[in-house]
Amino acid sequence: MSYTLFDLDVTLRRVKEELSKYLLTDNNQLVTIEVIRTFERLFSRVVIVKIHTTQDSQFMVVKTIGHHPINIGITGKENQAVVEYNVLNYLYPKFSKIKECSVPRPILVIPDIDSFVMEFVAGAPLDHELDYARYFSSRLNFQKLSKNFHQVGYWLKNFQQFVGFQRQKEGGLQTIMERCEQRLKVIEELNTGSIPKDFRKRVQSILDQQLSRLSGREILVSGRHGDFGPWNIIARSDGITVIDFLGYALEPVAVDIIKMLINFEDEMKNVTYNPQKVKTLRQAFLEGYGPLPEVETEVSYIIEILYRVSSIYASLYNTNLPFHRRIEKHRCLQTHLRWFAGGEDRQLLWSTITHN
Repeated sequence: MSYTLFDLDVTLRRVKEELSKYLLTDNNQLVTIEVIRTFERLFSRVVIVKIHTTQDSQFMVVKTIGHHPINIGITGKENQAVVEYNVLNYLYPKFSKIKECSVPRPILVIPDIDSFVMEFVAGAPLDHELDYARYFSSRLNFQKLSKNFHQVGYWLKNFQQFVGFQRQKEGGLQTIMERCEQRLKVIEELNTGSIPKDFRKRVQSILDQQLSRLSGREILVSGRHGDFGPWNIIARSDGITVIDFLGYALEPVAVDIIKMLINFEDEMKNVTYNPQKVKTLRQAFLEGYGPLPEVETEVSYIIEILYRVSSIYASLYNTNLPFHRRIEKHRCLQTHLRWFAGGEDRQLLWSTITHN
């Protein structure tokens, strides 16, 4: 299956039609849509536009979901533009009451072109702000960055509380297994000799073993963001805004937490970052979240495998990088491969943070 995405001209034409209807409810008329910037992402296209009306001008964001082979397990089941719009529509009024934490305001959804429109949020991507974790960076800017990561933890705690908690048999583990299998397949296809030939078979064996131990047990689940990380968080002057809920679903409560922990581990391989500063950011995130939920060892094991496999996949897939970034990706790759080679002595991230 190839990557498919609606043509930009088609998208903008439909957006203009639907926005015209939307604005009429406020006795307003659309004059023109000005494209400011377009971002082509792996699973979507994001277009920042300036909407000129008879009353004023304002910035908005048009997001169109793409159908990528690696993500077909998500996009093939539900219209993700509708899913993401509905999630924002539910969360926006709730987060409006939470200090320093928010989501963008959704405006309208256009299912037939896999697109929706939301408000533009001014700020800087939090992954760009990670530069303040470098050696000799500004202390004041690093303190602000630490506060941002504390807010991220607090945002995640509130997000899960808004969605609610419940116990489910299997608890979304099957979809985690499917995502892991998709990435393992691509790793096998991309392998240039850096990955053991039996890697896919060995990882699947570990997953099957952990899943069998959970047979018949109910697992605590809540909302999963879809791609929770600093690249999907906007740092504003007065807090943070979390964006991009592509792939939202109910899954084990530890999913987004462990994804963040794996990302912190990977960031420690950045050749310019101070590892102690990265540890400080990780601690700020955990303190912002607060008391951690009880999670079965087998569940945390399966989730950690998914995100270690995902990091290996990213190391192999993203090859068009500057030299220093290729070094960092190689270091991440080697760290994850050593973890998988550790046998029964593997140290699980969830056990580490819950016993500290």
